[in-house]
Amino acid sequence: MANTYLNNVGVTDGDKGDIVVSTLGTVWTIDPNALSSPDGSLTIIGSGPGVAGSGSLVVGETPVGLVNNSNATYTTAFAFVPESVELFINGIRQKRILDFTTSSTTTVLITDSPLTGDILQLNYERP
Repeated sequence: MANTYLNNVGVTDGDKGDIVVSTLGTVWTIDPNALSSPDGSLTIIGSGPGVAGSGSLVVGETPVGLVNNSNATYTTAFAFVPESVELFINGIRQKRILDFTTSSTTTVLITDSPLTGDILQLNYERP
């Protein structure tokens, strides 16, 4: 079993995937076959420096909602800390307030409705 350290927090891959931490920023390469979530998202559970709140982070979740040129409201599988939400559309990180807001601890409102075929992904901290 391999161990990698991220912000002094041990991260164990359990021989299910590789975790790579680069000097240019954090890059995690995870074997998709090791993920149990149907949407391919990853929940990281830990504690210590760099992991706030309960220590649960959700990475790469596909929010629930139609991507159809008109819908702009999307919900998450879990409640989130509003300030922690990161939204990516087609891999491009969106800017809070300018491109999206949150209206509750499970709802994300996108300023301009995503186009049919756009890929939405969220990262967030669970309370």
